Amino acid sequence: MDEDKRENIEALFHPKTVAVIGATSERKFGRITFENLLKNRGGIQVIPVNPKAKEILGVKCYPSVKNIPGEVDLAVVIVPAKAVLQVVRECVEKKVKTVILISGGFSEAGPEGRKLEEQVVEAVRGSKTRILGPNTLGVFIPRNAVNTTFFPEERFVKPKDGSIAFISQSGASAIAFMEAATFYEVGFSAFVGLGNEADLTETDFIEYFAEDPNTEVICLYLEKISDGHRFLEVCRKTSLKKPIVVLKAGRTGRGARAALSHTGSLAGFDRVADGAFKQCGIVRAMDETELLDYAVALGFQKPLRSSRIAILTFGGGAGVIATDLIEASQHLEMAELPEEVKEKLRGIVVPFASVNNPVDTTGNVTDEQVDRVLEVLYGTREVDGILAIIGLQIIYMGVELADLLAKWAKRGGKPMVVIGLGMGLTLQVVRRLMNLGVPAYPTVRRGVNALEALSQRGKYLKRLEKVGMEDSRRD
Repeated sequence: MDEDKRENIEALFHPKTVAVIGATSERKFGRITFENLLKNRGGIQVIPVNPKAKEILGVKCYPSVKNIPGEVDLAVVIVPAKAVLQVVRECVEKKVKTVILISGGFSEAGPEGRKLEEQVVEAVRGSKTRILGPNTLGVFIPRNAVNTTFFPEERFVKPKDGSIAFISQSGASAIAFMEAATFYEVGFSAFVGLGNEADLTETDFIEYFAEDPNTEVICLYLEKISDGHRFLEVCRKTSLKKPIVVLKAGRTGRGARAALSHTGSLAGFDRVADGAFKQCGIVRAMDETELLDYAVALGFQKPLRSSRIAILTFGGGAGVIATDLIEASQHLEMAELPEEVKEKLRGIVVPFASVNNPVDTTGNVTDEQVDRVLEVLYGTREVDGILAIIGLQIIYMGVELADLLAKWAKRGGKPMVVIGLGMGLTLQVVRRLMNLGVPAYPTVRRGVNALEALSQRGKYLKRLEKVGMEDSRRD
């Protein structure tokens, strides 16, 4: 990645000095963003800019970014669109590294807005100042609490620090996505709201997160792709090191027209995107639930190198549903358990349990028996991955089951996905598992789909290994 661009993105995520241009004492977006940034945990200096105020929330206010003494790494701009061009010119003159344009009213608003957006881009051309946006929420970094959004503290359930980098062309959908993830104890290394992508693009951030030690998986919500060739090339290189999950919206004709009114850019042809994604190792999600589920699975577990799945369940019905879904899958198959393995399992579970696959222990099962069953399944060569379907309605188990499952998911050497059916204690275990870094889901289909994502990732890596071996033989 270009070092200048890396420095610009570092200024977004780890600024030393931030100017909030358009900060105000009134209960408006400018005040909320200023308040959010003041709560950072990184010792960052946050300075309000407003020609009509002497101070805001007790902090000295400056009439222009040019009047701020010393360097300014990041400027967050929340002023009317007609005032943005002059503000950006002043940021360039001040040599601000990166400017977040929260302001809307640009290419998403029609021809006049598009012309103004072009003028703003022209204002930074040839300088070392870069722009995120316009029409964006900016960024949220849980690690140091850099939060440029305009959502009040009491209305945004912010995610904890984690290993998922989330890049989105939609702000409102992104906030809802992160709140849903937070309910299940899922953390993020960073959130980036792209807005209209007049300057910095989704590909720039993929390239950055590919080298970020705090990021294990990159997930994106996209309605357009700024530069298809570069996007695919960067994704191909990044997929060698880290999984990428993409929810590409605007798949239909009406969806593409809706994307035009949202981001100001037409979406690409869906069939072309689908085939290209597969070639570059991108795992495609079809809705926001799959986006989260796949990111969690790929971030928490190793890829499935082969596709044979063993099911452990405490009740027969869910095991049957899971079996149907696995048998219908293009990426998975049910493992055939050898007779000697079944014999070991019979020695652990009650006589009326089933030791075929699915292994149905029934409700007469204890933590100790689950531990021993998993030991057998993890030691079986014919099993490549495990789907554990649990419910805490039975009397012999408690929330401690989460620690037992996490032990095997972390140390067993084979990917595990957990499904927790029900609410109450079961939901507590699902959330605790996610907090412990184990993919856990509240429905059978979501759990099986997560295994499919792990299988897609594994097959892609195996294909690359095969190509590499063939190339080495030719050499």
